[in-house]
Amino acid sequence: MKANSTESPLAVSLRQASAGNRPELDNAAKKVVANKAVLAKILKNSIKDYKDCSLKEIRERYLTKDAEISLVPVLPDETVENIQSVGTEDNTMNEGIVRYDIRFEALLPNTGEPISVIINIEMQNKYHLPYPLLTRAVYYGARLVSSQNGTDFTHPEYGKIKRVYSIWIVTDTPAGLQNCINQYSLTEKQLVGNAVEPQGHYDLITVIMIFLGKESSKQKDELLKLLGIIFDREMNPLEKQEILAIELETEMTRQLAEEVNYMCNISEGVFNAGIEKGIEKGIEKGKQETKIELAGKLLDILDDETIAQRCGLDLLAVQELRKQSTAR
Repeated sequence: MKANSTESPLAVSLRQASAGNRPELDNAAKKVVANKAVLAKILKNSIKDYKDCSLKEIRERYLTKDAEISLVPVLPDETVENIQSVGTEDNTMNEGIVRYDIRFEALLPNTGEPISVIINIEMQNKYHLPYPLLTRAVYYGARLVSSQNGTDFTHPEYGKIKRVYSIWIVTDTPAGLQNCINQYSLTEKQLVGNAVEPQGHYDLITVIMIFLGKESSKQKDELLKLLGIIFDREMNPLEKQEILAIELETEMTRQLAEEVNYMCNISEGVFNAGIEKGIEKGIEKGKQETKIELAGKLLDILDDETIAQRCGLDLLAVQELRKQSTAR
């Protein structure tokens, strides 16, 4: 059903929430994270160049352009026009077009001249994949470098390559990785002799993996706390707005408030639509298969303990179901 052009943003979000539209939930999350107030907090707490800057300074001086959401292709032969004609989920080569969740450029502070870096932020709701997630993150970083050829530099102007960051927010995280942040970058190691190259000549790709988990919103680390609040499915939208305004050191703008409400309402709609439909069907038929079917649909949304609770299943059964799902 097409949206009514006269609908308010809240009306749209409520309608889509009722439909239980998972892609809309993902897109809503991207819009919240791509807000300049949120991006400023992420930069300050993940990239050392911005560590000593105020959030206001980052927002107003270094984030000069709006972030692009699901527009820029990862692969070189895919065009923006093609991307805009498909859904919002990242897919593999066999499933559809692959594109960056969020991509933007930011000016570096204290450089004396306008030097910018390219930053990509990915929101990943599955950690267990047929391949190590980190290898995909490295590939995205490499593509951010190679895609500059013909735009930011041409052969042989390799000195103009911009430093790139690929930041991954992982929400479905194994117990051993929860509430951790890891950074991966190129480093120099002298094998013979003491030759030293300027760091800026080789330190061009940085991957940052942010692993959220239970109680992320209560962590001391500011970045884990911020993202934990944003992705908290149980927090009241108004309460979330108030806390975010404090954490982001800014007034809650109408745009950000609407984006937060949008995300919260859709998240609740996806959850409730799946639970109510599945539980009602389970009660009616009284079959264990129905509970398993519902649990399978919730693997991308909830942790194992919550799924077991909501679907009336044993925790071991849910864990086995997740193993089977990741092995496919």
